[in-house]
Amino acid sequence: MVSAGLRMAGTPPRAVVADAGLATAWVAARAQTFGGDAARLGVLGLGASADVALMLALDRRYMAARGWPDLIRAAGAMDRPAASARDLTATRPEAYVRSGGPPLWLGGRDPASVMLARRIEAVGGQVQSLVRSDDAGLTQA
Repeated sequence: MVSAGLRMAGTPPRAVVADAGLATAWVAARAQTFGGDAARLGVLGLGASADVALMLALDRRYMAARGWPDLIRAAGAMDRPAASARDLTATRPEAYVRSGGPPLWLGGRDPASVMLARRIEAVGGQVQSLVRSDDAGLTQA
């Protein structure tokens, strides 16, 4: 497992995702050195980084720009933030749902994850959503 610190505050959203793509490509290029396998690489994000991980998995442009268009094999996202940007296609994975995307795991309390899971299922993609209810522990959506 590798953890990449991203410059978030005051950075344009597309630049944050591009930075994450650069870090992910760096890890893939050196995976064997760390005892890993670039062919089995996944990404995970929590909070503000959740959508960054999902963007790397669903919007192929970021990894293609680094020479690795099909690098991401799975992605996980927990506690996604509410949409706040004007240009949602810049930072929201909902705009890039596709049937051939990597399997996704979505967790947290946010309705956006439930809606994203439904959109992915509707196009035949692979997704598992575990949404935590305030009252009832863990429930599958």
